[in-house]
Amino acid sequence: MTGEAPPLPQETEEIVSVCESGEPYTSREIADELECARTTAYKKLQRLVEAKILNTKKVGARGRVWWLPLAVEPSGLNAGWETAEQQREHGDLVASEQQFRAVFEAAFDAILIVDDDAKYVDVNPAACALFGLPRDDLLGHTIADFAADGYDVETAWQDFQAAGLDRGLFPLVRADGEHRLVEFAATPNILPGRHLSVLRDVTERQDTKAQLEHERERHQQYQKTLAADTVIQLEIQVDDEVCNRFAAALDCTCEFEGLVATSDGQLLHYMTVSGAPPTAIRAMAAESAHIQQYRVVFATEEATLLEVALEQSPIKTLVEAGANGRSMQSSGEGTTVVAELGADGDLQQLITAFTAVYPDAAIVAKRTVNRPIVTTRQYRESLATTLTERQIEVFRAAYLAGYFEWPRHSQAEALASSMGIAVSTWLRHLRLAEGKVARWFFEELEA
Repeated sequence: MTGEAPPLPQETEEIVSVCESGEPYTSREIADELECARTTAYKKLQRLVEAKILNTKKVGARGRVWWLPLAVEPSGLNAGWETAEQQREHGDLVASEQQFRAVFEAAFDAILIVDDDAKYVDVNPAACALFGLPRDDLLGHTIADFAADGYDVETAWQDFQAAGLDRGLFPLVRADGEHRLVEFAATPNILPGRHLSVLRDVTERQDTKAQLEHERERHQQYQKTLAADTVIQLEIQVDDEVCNRFAAALDCTCEFEGLVATSDGQLLHYMTVSGAPPTAIRAMAAESAHIQQYRVVFATEEATLLEVALEQSPIKTLVEAGANGRSMQSSGEGTTVVAELGADGDLQQLITAFTAVYPDAAIVAKRTVNRPIVTTRQYRESLATTLTERQIEVFRAAYLAGYFEWPRHSQAEALASSMGIAVSTWLRHLRLAEGKVARWFFEELEA
């Protein structure tokens, strides 16, 4: 007896040869290496586990990996063994690595690992999609290769290495030249010489934020124009794609009545078309490529009031530039628009914004208008003269009894009964009073 370990069976040597790196392998990977069926490989692997030559661990719902313990030398498997605790620790480590790799590959955010030279050494699929490059092409590139002009990469890299955690925005230039703004969170030295960055594309979010800020500024300027004691009034001739087309095609007149903003920021236009049959107006509204949607508010043989959503209009362009579209009227020979801007507004910016959309527009008149100052007493007296005594009584009763509260404190039937009149009569007086107050507020106050 020489004391040497007996030679291993050939099939054992083949499997050990595949697993000698110590890395975990699946049954399919080992079967492919041995060029045998997966079930055959599984049986051989299970026998080696029972012989304590290989370790195995279930990963996920149906997966399983196999590996050769690090303490076992392929050339002398009978020479020494890991302790059970070491084998268990190694198995936990393998499982942890598998879980990390699964998260790394499936993450929606871009995850990149760089070395001390800022070169990418590992990236996930989301990073490839963000940068616009396949993995093999992205590896080896540096952060500087994708930074926008003017971004100080060197200083940012030095600050990052000196910090424990870095967050901020990075102006990314994709491989195809498209500019994107990304939000990043970076951690240095997750392993020696390895640094982690997680990127999220926030371009659309920043664009939306900028758009909201622009809308806020526009609204403020618009409100200032409405409240200004002195305004600059412009009279503009323009070829409008909707009102002018209606007037020319139907030999009628089209007059803008007002705008209402919807919850999603869309502007609804109200316009009256006079001198054309309602059926012809409906047909033209339905066929117009410039009307996104429309609704007939009411129609008579003399006039039709339309509510339309337009992708573009002279009034919408003026409002978006911070002005007030006072009026717009078309008669078939052209459209006349009257716009107002507060005296402290930027008139040249308004004209530039408008002519960018309507380059053939012509400003035919410009004047400065001083609006009269209305005192509270004048307001009340002017409003009171438009209401009848009965309308004022019904309006006051509705207000005092909480009819305008939500939920209502009183119903129309109870109020009409208290005042000794029919419900239909009470409601008619109330609607007339409400209409006059609204008309005075939206028309007379701006006159």
